[in-house]
Amino acid sequence: MSVRWIAAFIVVLVGSSVAQGQQLLDIPGDPGLGDAVRTFRSGYVQTELIRLRMNRQLGCSQHCVTIHRAFDRVHRAARLQAPGMRGLKLIVTRDPTVDAWASATGHIFISEQFISRLKLTEPEIALALAHEAMHVLLAHEASSMTLVKALNPVHRKRALVALYEDMDTDLSLMISLAPILREQEHEADESGLMLAALAGYAPALQMGLFRKLQATEISGLTLTHPHAVDRMKRVQGIRPIATRIHEQYGLH
Repeated sequence: MSVRWIAAFIVVLVGSSVAQGQQLLDIPGDPGLGDAVRTFRSGYVQTELIRLRMNRQLGCSQHCVTIHRAFDRVHRAARLQAPGMRGLKLIVTRDPTVDAWASATGHIFISEQFISRLKLTEPEIALALAHEAMHVLLAHEASSMTLVKALNPVHRKRALVALYEDMDTDLSLMISLAPILREQEHEADESGLMLAALAGYAPALQMGLFRKLQATEISGLTLTHPHAVDRMKRVQGIRPIATRIHEQYGLH
């Protein structure tokens, strides 16, 4: 069994149609939504980069070697999964308001403050990066925006920017989307654990990320993310497969 085959297996396990961005995305009459989302988000990413530069919060100062080594290995594993994908781009910040997030454009943001605050090890950083990488590979943002569009009244045409504004301001919309958004997080956790295993990081060492998230988590309702304890329970189910991937196919 080749490394490329096992990498493809990761995508199949979490749903090959979603991984290719086809389920929910290519709905009748709107096959180009994925490209539109990437174009729109490109402008947002550039605005964020300008803000970070102006605030002198762009780039790393403490964990540079560890972050870049983890990203390089995760990126290499991701390219085995999807050879034709657009390249992932790492953006390291010193913004204390940022943890880690990904854009449909392939930009993955991670904050050194997040790493320092949780005292993350390299395998835990790799899981955080792999989680965000899988949001990109599984086309989660485009899928979410397809649902936002579908939840609008029939025949009501609205610009993409207005749909993003709805996600920020319409609580009823977010309540409707919440189960799917939380499921996307679980999906990124499970496939991210396997991706980081393929990148050479033992799943047992990655799991500390969830324990540290749980220890620092503020209690209460969250619409878009499952609680850390629920996330850990879900990934435990996939851990034996991730361990096998690491032992037999992990990159070094």
